[in-house]
Amino acid sequence: MEHYWKIKCPVCGAETIWSTKEDTQVHCSHFSSFFPEKSLVIYYNDLGEEVAVSLESVGQVCYNFSCPLCKEEIEACATEGAHQYFIKTNCTHFVSLQREEGDKISAIFADSYNNIFPMEIG
Repeated sequence: MEHYWKIKCPVCGAETIWSTKEDTQVHCSHFSSFFPEKSLVIYYNDLGEEVAVSLESVGQVCYNFSCPLCKEEIEACATEGAHQYFIKTNCTHFVSLQREEGDKISAIFADSYNNIFPMEIG
């Protein structure tokens, strides 16, 4: 399972991928730095001025994992503040994401007999 951040530039709309496991994939010249522990992203505007932006307004936390039933790859991304998420997969077993105690996130799967299979992903 992989955990990473997708951060959308507020100036040009380009997406930056930030992960602790891989190098940051920056796709615009405005991105400066990211401080996940402070929920803060630093950008340069078109005048070259440094601008601090709340992660909640430009970022999504993402997870890549596999379905425990069919092994299909799943990408789940969620906004922190709005509690919205999107899923990218061909898996038919995925039902939903749930936030558990202690800010843990679980993916819920169901087989063809409606047996439920929760799986902690973050």
